[in-house]
Amino acid sequence: ASQYFEKAKQFYFDVNSHNKKFLSDASTFFNTYANFCLSTDKEKPVEYYLKSIELDSRNSEPIFNLISYYKTRNDHEKCIELCTNYLNKYPDDYKMALELTNFETTDYSLYIDTLIQVLEIHPHFHRILVRLIEICAEAGKLDKVEKRIINDKSPGMIFCEALYCMYCGNWNKALSLFRVVQNDNKWGVNAKIKIFRILINPTRNFIWFTDEPLSNEMQLHEANEIIEELSVVFKDEPFFVIEKKLMQAEIHLSNNTANSISKAESIFFSIIEQSKLRQQTQVESDILEIQLIASLLGYAKCMLKKDNIKQANIFIDKVLQFKPSHETNPFFEETYLMRAKIFQNEKNFDAAHHFAFFALSKNMSSRRAWEMCAEISRQNSMYAEAANAYMHCWKLSGETDLDSAYDYAFCSMKADRPDDAIEMCRTMQNIDFNYKDLKNTILIPSYKKLKP
Repeated sequence: ASQYFEKAKQFYFDVNSHNKKFLSDASTFFNTYANFCLSTDKEKPVEYYLKSIELDSRNSEPIFNLISYYKTRNDHEKCIELCTNYLNKYPDDYKMALELTNFETTDYSLYIDTLIQVLEIHPHFHRILVRLIEICAEAGKLDKVEKRIINDKSPGMIFCEALYCMYCGNWNKALSLFRVVQNDNKWGVNAKIKIFRILINPTRNFIWFTDEPLSNEMQLHEANEIIEELSVVFKDEPFFVIEKKLMQAEIHLSNNTANSISKAESIFFSIIEQSKLRQQTQVESDILEIQLIASLLGYAKCMLKKDNIKQANIFIDKVLQFKPSHETNPFFEETYLMRAKIFQNEKNFDAAHHFAFFALSKNMSSRRAWEMCAEISRQNSMYAEAANAYMHCWKLSGETDLDSAYDYAFCSMKADRPDDAIEMCRTMQNIDFNYKDLKNTILIPSYKKLKP
């Protein structure tokens, strides 16, 4: 094969030196041979992929193959460089934009600008709008997408509006909109998955944070029905065997009883034992890795719920050995919050604050992370910081959670910001005039703090 390749390579060079119309074919040829070489030579394929790109810079296949190559070596910086270099030349390539935003980043502005750039060229590419909403939610910049949610009634736009409502904390409207498109050929499966997520945990709570169920019996019954519907859709897909077990385990977690936690623990442990990575395609390996992370986190949650802190920390460490990505960011968010909670319970507030901020680095729209930051700051008498965090909680509730508003007003008063405290009290009184003892606890002390 190598001998024939050398002859073919020379033939392409000779022909292209006289006629450039075969450059695209030559690019495909080098890309194909690079794929062939992967099993026998770990370095040579890079040379051929680069040659393929040189011959036809528009050909994205060798770029994607190079990205897969560097992914296996955990060189995500190189992957991001390849994506951005290509998008600088061809900003309309939505597949490359989606690939770029899969990688972990602290520079959300790059990702947001890239996705907006593609949307400007292709305003009806709803997959790009979905990713933009997700990235803006992680960055805490959902205001950047509000104007892009238009009333065109297409299934893709309805899905996007539902997703936007979900991240804004408007679970009921999100659920209603997802149900509108749950039978659509293109968006139906993803809508069902989102419905499932909302049904099992509508307020995005955590079993290690509360002793109450995360959902009610009727919603969990509907969630079980969705699992069965998805089983029909994915009946020939091997990955769904594990996925179905994970979804069933999550329903057990949502019940949040000693018996249901034990059932979930057993499922997670069995998946961990079975998830020894075999020789898989890149796509299959990515799916298995995500399922393994979910199982490790699930087991850690069960251990923390049972106050087995040693085992919880062991499995938290196992999760943190992986590299975060767009798909796994929610797992890392909760993992960091669990560690923050452990340190908070141990009165190690500095470490707890540190890990709560790590959680926010994965999702700036995480209400629970902001609540934890607020609680820790308040315990340290850092009232200005606590007030700022409670304001985020208030905004993320859609300005409906009066507890967050009350805590914001109280901390603002303690931080010598009486104007802010009084303003929030007036907002609360417009919603519920008799909510707690605002007058004596916050309003009167705040008026006394006003400068004459």
